[in-house]
Amino acid sequence: MLLLRQQLDLQDHQRRVDDSKRAVLVLLDQVGGLGTAIGEPQLLRLHDLDSIQQHIEQLAHACTTEVAVFATGGAQTGESLEAARPLDEDVLARGVRVRNLYLDSARNDPPTVDYAHWLVSEGGQARTTPHLPLRMVIYDRQYAVLPTDPEAADAGAIVLESPGVVAALQSLFEQTWRRSTPFDREPRRDEEGLSERERALLILLAEGDTDETVANKLAVSVRTVRRITAELLKRLGARSRFQAGALAAERGWLDAVTPGSC
Repeated sequence: MLLLRQQLDLQDHQRRVDDSKRAVLVLLDQVGGLGTAIGEPQLLRLHDLDSIQQHIEQLAHACTTEVAVFATGGAQTGESLEAARPLDEDVLARGVRVRNLYLDSARNDPPTVDYAHWLVSEGGQARTTPHLPLRMVIYDRQYAVLPTDPEAADAGAIVLESPGVVAALQSLFEQTWRRSTPFDREPRRDEEGLSERERALLILLAEGDTDETVANKLAVSVRTVRRITAELLKRLGARSRFQAGALAAERGWLDAVTPGSC
């Protein structure tokens, strides 16, 4: 009976995770079809890196209140940081609020850490979180730039001006931001000693993701995923991933992470 209850708890959690995942996928599918649904004034497709960078520069120079960024991929490339610095300098000098959200794995990359500390020293904000759904930049809560294909950021981008969709993406940003950790603090562990990355890994494994997929989403190596997984199995006293999922669900380890301070 205990095993059955654990299995039901895990299945219920997986259903909730799947529902959330489907909602995001539906939103992205709708975004992909917006060209014929809402017309050109609310949607702009960009097909190459030069046009993407040019449009981002235009939006950055025109924004007046806020820039909100999901910076996926862990360690940021030198080219990305070099392109971002003058834009951030410009908007910060004009009193625009800048919030950059990176993956926890970015803490292991000195150039990205240096950039985050520079951003904070100039009046911006930088935080990290274990997992981000896609790369995204929102300007003034009115324009959102996101990849045409979340799995291939260099395949092109979409600039959205649709109020409903941009509001939904802003809400996603705010929810993720509240659960994130400022760069000047170490990621916290809960009362069980569980880190947010470990919880995120458990949830992704519960979704059925492979080690390779989990590593890609968390921007860590497959070896790191397997090491953390082995440590979690040992802590839970589990002999298999399925048993670990059931035990983690019973202990509440698969619940949403505890929100951090805003």
